[in-house]
Amino acid sequence: MKEIEKYVGYYLLVYLAVLAICGFFQYMSVCQGKSLSCAFSMNGINTIITTTAYVLTPIVAIVGFFSWKVQKQYDLQKEYAERILNLVNKISIEINYIYSSFDTLKTMDNKVVALREESFFNSLNITNQLNAILIHVKTLEQIKSDSEINLLFKHYEKNLLKLKTCLNIITDNYKEYYKLLPDKMKESKSSTQYIARENYELSIPFILAEAKLKRSLQEKIDIYEYNSNNIPLLYSEDLETYKKNFDFHNNTFLKELIQIIKM
Repeated sequence: MKEIEKYVGYYLLVYLAVLAICGFFQYMSVCQGKSLSCAFSMNGINTIITTTAYVLTPIVAIVGFFSWKVQKQYDLQKEYAERILNLVNKISIEINYIYSSFDTLKTMDNKVVALREESFFNSLNITNQLNAILIHVKTLEQIKSDSEINLLFKHYEKNLLKLKTCLNIITDNYKEYYKLLPDKMKESKSSTQYIARENYELSIPFILAEAKLKRSLQEKIDIYEYNSNNIPLLYSEDLETYKKNFDFHNNTFLKELIQIIKM
């Protein structure tokens, strides 16, 4: 509204200035500066009213144009915010699916566990989604200059990449563990297989692989990140903490996107 008020104000000031100048010259030339009643006769007043009516028409056009411009800006903001929201939700679904599946592995103290989901045989790759989000964030930032969307995205991306690295480390450890499982567990069509530990002859390689997998699920995992000066930064947290930090920044990012969409 401030932009509309500014342009309408400029327009009215110019009109009043022109009106004052014309009135002055009429007073001096026609009335010869002798009588105000001459300058403000009924004919003169009717002329001013008629002229004012013509002048107000462009004001309506100015208000209409800027209202359309503001609405178009809101529509673009919502469009890009919705695109980002859809991509963020897709990543969250994938992250939460893998994370929740790891909870099953926490029963390894009592049983030998095998997960059959194919996702565990491929590292989590979200590069394309993040690149798409970044492009949309940059565009949205240009449209909505007062938004903190870029800063929120950087925090989201940083914690997402740390969690992704953590999950990929656990996935790699699981693949080593899976290779040493009994063939009958691998051949099963069930999504999750269990065998009582006393019913399975544990080999040394299997015990080592299982211990490594347990450590990655329960203990701190070191992750290195390089800053803009190419200096390595060390993060050392357990899976729960990486997930908790990601959830916080993911929710903060989502709240900002939803707020933009609701505008």
